[in-house]
Amino acid sequence: MSDAQSLYAPNWLTCPDHPAELNRTIWTDSFQRNHGGELTIDGIAASELVEEFDTPQYVFSEDTFRARARGYRRAFEDAFARYGAQASVYYAGKSFLCTAVARWAHEEGLCLDTASGGELAIALRAQVPGQNIALHGNNKSYDEIKRAIKHGVGRVVVDSIDELKLITDVYAELCAESVAEGLEPYPAVPVLIRITPGVHASTHESIATAHEDQKFGMSLQPGTARLAGLEADELEYWSTTEDESYAMLAAGILAATDSLEFRGIHCHIGSQIFEAQGFEQAADTALTFMHAVNQKYGLSLPELDLG
Repeated sequence: MSDAQSLYAPNWLTCPDHPAELNRTIWTDSFQRNHGGELTIDGIAASELVEEFDTPQYVFSEDTFRARARGYRRAFEDAFARYGAQASVYYAGKSFLCTAVARWAHEEGLCLDTASGGELAIALRAQVPGQNIALHGNNKSYDEIKRAIKHGVGRVVVDSIDELKLITDVYAELCAESVAEGLEPYPAVPVLIRITPGVHASTHESIATAHEDQKFGMSLQPGTARLAGLEADELEYWSTTEDESYAMLAAGILAATDSLEFRGIHCHIGSQIFEAQGFEQAADTALTFMHAVNQKYGLSLPELDLG
């Protein structure tokens, strides 16, 4: 890192005076230097890990992970409890996921956010209950949706109207198979719709995910309902027009689909964000949209996920 401050780095992130220094703003107490100056992780020297596992290797501190997980969960639970509300904290599988990490997250009271069939498979292999798993991804496959429904995944975050239709079709197929075998049909699939709040987060543009010209979420801009490619009579059936937003059209379709349980709204403004203002703007936008959906369709959506 050069002496010049990076355009995207926060002011508190400074260049250490010595390259071996462990800046406590970044490194937790699980990472130390022993008397010989060697890095240790949870008391185990790096050379011991090399001797046992060879290189390269990726080392996780279980102590740090569990402490951070407990800290986040307690902070959110306490903050929301003051207002008589509940909060769930999800570990983002995309940051790093293996069966041990999934198990740690579950044991510390966190839910698990998965964004692919592979991540979902790891979560299930770690015996995380389906109801504690969310499935993301803006191009979910038939098989991924089928697996999510069969294992009772607690939330499916939907990025498009086409995906709503796919989930509905897969659900109908699975229920028909279940009834044919003399079993009960599957419960309605709990769904959050992902919106694009239009917030430009304080992070690198490549990992900002809330502005209009990117692939995630549904637009809130008026006139984008026409992007769904529906005919005028279809739009009228869903009590909307081409002048409406794509997200509001999706909300109407979801609200009228018995096989899907409309749980609420989701948005995610990006990764590695250094300022809180973007989250405030996203929450305000999402809550405003949620209120509009409730008013238009006579709902009382219970959940908001800020990603």
